[in-house]
Amino acid sequence: MIPIYQYQLFWVILGQMIGIASYIAIPNPSLFFILIPFSLMYFLRKSIYLFFLIGLAIGFTRITHRINVLRYEKPQFTHFNGKIEKAHKSKNGYSSLIKLNDTQKYIRVKINDEYISELNFKKGSNISGNIKLYDVPSPCLSEAKDIRYREYFSQIISYGNAYNISIIPQSNSFFQDKIESSIKDNFHHPESTIFQTILLGKSSEIPYEIKESFQNSSISHLLAISGLHIGMIMLFFYAIIRWAIYFCVYRLYIMPIVSISKIFAICGAILYLSLIEISISSIRSIIMAIFPIISYFSHRKTVSSHGLMSSIFILLSIWPESLLYPSFQFSCAAVFGLISFKSNFKNYFAQIAFSTLICSIITLPLTIYWFNQAPIQPFLANMICIPIMFIIMSLTVLWLLLFKFGMSFLILNKSISLLISLLIYLSRIFSNLLNSVLLFHQISWISTSLCMISFLIMTNEKYRKISLILFIPFVIEIFNKPNNMFVISRSGEVAILQDGILHAKEENFTTNCWAKTLGAKLSIDNMVKSSVKFTYKRDRRNNRRIHSIKLNNGHGYTLSKQDLNDCPCKIKLF
Repeated sequence: MIPIYQYQLFWVILGQMIGIASYIAIPNPSLFFILIPFSLMYFLRKSIYLFFLIGLAIGFTRITHRINVLRYEKPQFTHFNGKIEKAHKSKNGYSSLIKLNDTQKYIRVKINDEYISELNFKKGSNISGNIKLYDVPSPCLSEAKDIRYREYFSQIISYGNAYNISIIPQSNSFFQDKIESSIKDNFHHPESTIFQTILLGKSSEIPYEIKESFQNSSISHLLAISGLHIGMIMLFFYAIIRWAIYFCVYRLYIMPIVSISKIFAICGAILYLSLIEISISSIRSIIMAIFPIISYFSHRKTVSSHGLMSSIFILLSIWPESLLYPSFQFSCAAVFGLISFKSNFKNYFAQIAFSTLICSIITLPLTIYWFNQAPIQPFLANMICIPIMFIIMSLTVLWLLLFKFGMSFLILNKSISLLISLLIYLSRIFSNLLNSVLLFHQISWISTSLCMISFLIMTNEKYRKISLILFIPFVIEIFNKPNNMFVISRSGEVAILQDGILHAKEENFTTNCWAKTLGAKLSIDNMVKSSVKFTYKRDRRNNRRIHSIKLNNGHGYTLSKQDLNDCPCKIKLF
């Protein structure tokens, strides 16, 4: 097999990634300064350098154009009219994504139960009301990941709390809405939420504890629309059309059965893509599935790496911001690992164990970066749950076909529900096995990127030992864990980090974010109240702010004006 770095398209993609990342990471991006470190490549191999330059220009130009097109002013309105694009129930109300009628931009809105009463809060309904807007939240700590990029590229201009709501239900009934209604009528909760996620890619209604158990047991990828789902859909359409032609059409020798079946398989996958909530992994899977079929018609040999690189190139050319999203990074990294480090085992369980090991190692830096944790045992859960998921997907495709023709069978519904219940049960067992996960504090994106580059270099056997050097910054950051500090927000929220435990007065979104970012366990106790004294001061707007803090052991700190502007600031004291 030819190493992936010997393909010219690889250097185009590498240039794309560097062009996109440099525009976002460098305060004053300039192609001139970007090209200097790579100018020596010209003397090594001219063709590689030229293709790298092409990719660099495409990536840099595309992200520049994308940001300029999406540029918008901060909204100031207090009344809104729009359409509900997404909605899910939260603890004390609804959280929804609303597309505004006038600007066609989006706002994320929280609506408390007291304003909803018995309104039909459903996707597609028209909604209007009063709103109090606020900016998209900044990171809770300087080390935390910034969601503002993602919201910016999704054209979400603001967050807000809405009240005095008026909702007009949509009169039209979509095929997707009918599927959701049928799932809720034929399946119990929470099996219905899992089945809806598997079929349509909608995971917003899955209970948090089930999401966490799937994540801790390293099988959360089974709930994402990925190659398994797309492959099953295409295989199903291919088999149905091929056998239908074989049994129903006379004089088969005049018809290219295989070619017609593969064309219908592509059409079936595209129809399925229009039905679900489109994700980066689903688009990548579709592109990689189409390439072997194109190779078949063009009488060329299929190479998996060609499909992967082509899908990355297409995604970054159309949506350059996808480079920043975890779904893109995890999907491409996992497939790259499976392609570059293939197993020679013939035993099924050995193949699953090796594939799981490769995917776990390749995606480990990304898992630590995005989720601040890593599973202890990813193998056993995948060896048992992947075959179960394969059966569920087969029955799901059959269920979807019967639903299209207005049919439903009780035995099929019960079988799917039983298998999903088993999957949930197993996720809980493996989640609690060996304390499930290790906690990590926030690692920088530079160290994480160096790790991913190291895996790329490992595909060349000559440089595998040298590539290990790039892991050093990542390892140093992991062992350089923060400890013994205050964490304070402008609003007066205070927590103490000591010996790997974050002590706080109450559990809320902010304290949970702090604990996750610092890689600590959250403890709700009276430590802050009993061991810390605060003095307060009024600011220019007459708001009460913390002025100084002091421990009972004598250590103290006075907050400066800059500290008050940071949200929040961390202060090492002991």
